[in-house]
Amino acid sequence: VNADSLVSCRISDADIAKVQQYYRGHSGDPFKWMPFNTTPDQWEESGVQPVKYDPYTQSNGRDGDEAVLEFVTDQWEEALTPCVDAVAALDKDDNAYVEKLMQPYVLNEGRGSLFDGTYLAMQLLHWYKFMGSPLVKGLLVAAEG
Repeated sequence: VNADSLVSCRISDADIAKVQQYYRGHSGDPFKWMPFNTTPDQWEESGVQPVKYDPYTQSNGRDGDEAVLEFVTDQWEEALTPCVDAVAALDKDDNAYVEKLMQPYVLNEGRGSLFDGTYLAMQLLHWYKFMGSPLVKGLLVAAEG
């Protein structure tokens, strides 16, 4: 992927881990978070339980996940500021915006990557060979030879 075609936000592993420790969701109930006005030290001491912040519901006129978004924004604001500034600069400069849009998404026209189709074609070819398909008997000899 061509990094020049994107505006990338760099958030440190430590900052990501800080937010992840509050998440308590799982596949059956994915929207549970520890209360954001508490700290990890308080959770075991006082028996604090996770709270559900469902993005698909509203209560008191607020989106269900608004508290999560506020918490994450507060935690990552410093790391996200350069990224937001870069987007704002592109928004103000039409030439820079067009230049960013015109950058190729993949380098070298995708050759040698998952984007050039070779990987998929070779995997299909191997699958047909594995299944004993008569469609690829002659083709496989040429491809492997």
